[in-house]
Amino acid sequence: MQKKKKSKTASSPKKQVKQPVVEEDSQEDEIEEKRSWMGEQALKWAPILKLIVLLLIGLVAFMVRVFSVIRYESVIHEYDPWFNYRTTKYMSKEGLYGLWNWFDSDSWYPLGRVVGGTVYPGLMMTSSIIYWFLELISMPVNIRHVCVFLAPTFSAFTAWTTFLLT
Repeated sequence: MQKKKKSKTASSPKKQVKQPVVEEDSQEDEIEEKRSWMGEQALKWAPILKLIVLLLIGLVAFMVRVFSVIRYESVIHEYDPWFNYRTTKYMSKEGLYGLWNWFDSDSWYPLGRVVGGTVYPGLMMTSSIIYWFLELISMPVNIRHVCVFLAPTFSAFTAWTTFLLT
C-alpha cells in the first residue's frame, strides 16, 4: 500500500469557534436582572431619600444657629440686633405707620434718630408679621423670642433655597 503524501500548503487548519456556555449567560442575565431591579428600587426611593437629606440639612443649619441660645439662653448680642429688636418691638405695638414717624431719642444720643426714613424695615416687618400671626392664632409669645429664633429659621430656609438653585 502506498501512503499518500499530504501537502502542507493544500490543507489549512480549521479555526475553532468557541461555543457560548449556557451557564455563564444565565448567570449574567440574572445579575443584569438584579441590577435593573435595584435600579428601579433606587428610583422609587430617590425622592424620599432626597426629602430626608433636605430635612436633615435644614435641621443642622437651624441647630448651628440656635447653639448659642441653647448654651447661653435667649440673649440678643451687640448694638445692631438690639436696635432691630427695639424697632421691631415698637413696630409690633404701633404698626408700620407708627414706625415711619418714630423719632428714637435713645439711638444716637443726644441727637436722636428719625427711624422711619433711615432704616430698611424688612427684618422688622418679617418679625412683626410672625408675631402678629402667632398672636392671631392665640399663641402667646414674646417678641424677643421671635427676633432670636428668626435667624435660625431663615438659615434652614436659606439652605433649602440654595439646594433648589443648584
